[in-house]
Amino acid sequence: MTLEEWQADTRYRHGTIEHDTSSKGWKNGKRVFKDCWRAEIMIAGERFRHRSKGREDCVAWLKAVKQGKIKPTVEH
Repeated sequence: MTLEEWQADTRYRHGTIEHDTSSKGWKNGKRVFKDCWRAEIMIAGERFRHRSKGREDCVAWLKAVKQGKIKPTVEH
């Protein structure tokens, strides 16, 4: 899908933003956990994710994808 097709697609999209605290494994006898935010959106049966240390970055990414300003595969 090109950027023009993506911007012309006006279907309603919604996504989620959640705090990711899953386990990264064990290090030096201690369990280590992630501390990041994850934004997810499903488009045409395909899941796209954006991970960041700050929630604001995930909110901005999700808002831009929902408005059609960027494709979900574009890194910024």
